[in-house]
Order: sequence, then C-alpha cells, then structure tokens
Amino acid sequence: MTEKPGIYAIRHIESGKVYVGSASNISKRWSRHRKDLRMGIHKNKHLQSAWTKYSEEAFAFEILELTSELDAREQFWIDSTGCINSDKGYNLCPIARSSRGLKRGPQTEEQRKKKSLYLKGKCGCGIATPVRRGEDAYSAKLTMEKAREIRALYGIHTERGRGRGHENISMQKLAEQFGVTIATIYDVIVQKTWKESTNSTCDVQTNGTLYSTKLTKEQVEEIRDSYGPYVPNRRRRKPGQPSYEGLAKEYGVSSYVISKIIRGGNE
Repeated sequence: MTEKPGIYAIRHIESGKVYVGSASNISKRWSRHRKDLRMGIHKNKHLQSAWTKYSEEAFAFEILELTSELDAREQFWIDSTGCINSDKGYNLCPIARSSRGLKRGPQTEEQRKKKSLYLKGKCGCGIATPVRRGEDAYSAKLTMEKAREIRALYGIHTERGRGRGHENISMQKLAEQFGVTIATIYDVIVQKTWKESTNSTCDVQTNGTLYSTKLTKEQVEEIRDSYGPYVPNRRRRKPGQPSYEGLAKEYGVSSYVISKIIRGGNE
C-alpha cells in the first residue's frame, strides 16, 4: 500500500458498488476507514451498513489513480463511477471533499434541543455535557481506594528514588499491576490526580496539605509520637523506630500521608 496522494475506491465485490475518496496518504486513509468500519462508527452510514451486513471479506480496496490534484480527480471519478446513485455506490456528497449537496432529513424536536445545548456549551453560556472526573469518568480504571493502595505500595516519592526501601514497588510494576500507564502512576503518587479529599476531620495541616479524611487530631499526634522527631537526610531509622509503611498500614492511610504528618513544618 502506497503512502502517496491519490484517489481510491472501496468496492463491494459482488455488486460492484463503490465508495470513492481521496487522500494525501492513501495507506493511512485506508487504515482509518478499516478501523472505523470494524468498530461500526464510520461516518458514512450506507457504507457502514453494507460492511456490517456483508462482512469485511466482501469488500476490496483499490487505488484508482495517484495524483496530487485531489479535488479535480476525485470529482472526475465520482462523476464517472456514478457512486452518488445508491444503486451504484455509497458516496453521499456529489461534490468532491465537500458536504454541499448532501441531503439531510428534518430534525426532530429532541435533536434540536440537543444541538442547542451543545452549541451553548461551546459558546460558554451553557453546559452541553457535564465534565466527569475521578470514578465517574467513563474511562477511569482507578478508584480512590486503588490510588491510596498505589501510594502505600510505592512509598515516599523522593528525587531519583533515594531512600526508598527494597520492599517498595517500582512505578513500572505498579503500572502493570493496575493496568495503567507509568505516567498515571506518577500522577497518583505525587497527588496530581486522585488527591485526598478536602473535607478532613483533622484540623491540623502542614503547608495546606490535608492528611486524610480517616485521621483525627489525636491520631496525628500518636503518629508523631510513635515515629519521633523528623531528622532531614537521615539514612537509617533508630532501633525500634517504625517505618512510614508500617504506620500507613496501621492507620489505614498512604505512606505519603504519613510522611506529611511526620515532616510537619520541615516539608
């Protein structure tokens, strides 16, 4: 398949009906047509209906002509094949690379209302489609509980991973475990996404960062007392001193939350 510009046709082998089109890269255009047709979302409903009815094997892709004069030559092939006629082809527009001449049926009242809402939303004076975030997003693979689990498994995020324990899991392994990208895991760990709720029962905060909705002020003090004073750049813990991960499991929060509590004003 060539990547050059030209005119192509998608032909139903048995009936000879064709869909004529043009592209600056024929190979890419055919790949896009085939992908949309296989998914059942092709913009040409007549061609999609025939593809679904007869199957992919009933069609052939043909290069009619290699040329850089796409508009003029596509118009020539539309006229010569008669593909606008529903008995001979699947094209909807009589003019090449244009929607002029395309006949559309009358819109229903519901369709007009939807279009109105959509246009108002685009103009900034209304809402066409509500923005879905977090667990409500259609493509969301994570939940808040999974995000907290990811932070607990990864541990504290430090520059170049310095000071992280051997028991902690890498971002790559977490991405494979939860079925998301490494970039998604990173955003979760640094709380760029899936941030802790702003409604916290703990009224003690560090530089505006809320610790957790699960903790009370008394629990925060218990965590600080258990860990002891925070010493920057300390390589090893003192004997008997609990780890961030241990405290996180004990109190049911992420290691990131524990680190924020312990570091306090030193963060």
